[in-house]
Amino acid sequence: MLILSAINCLLACTAAASQPPNIVLIVADDLGYNELGCYGQKWIKTPTLDRMAAEG
Repeated sequence: MLILSAINCLLACTAAASQPPNIVLIVADDLGYNELGCYGQKWIKTPTLDRMAAEG
């Protein structure tokens, strides 16, 4: 987390002030990649995360 925070600070210093960055950090305690619908999971429904994955 410390490294990510440092990188974010460096990027914020060099980014244009007119357009803020779009950064989403999702922290889940017990979530594997194969438990999301965008990776083929059929039983667990994750529509919001699937939509975010589809939109990039």
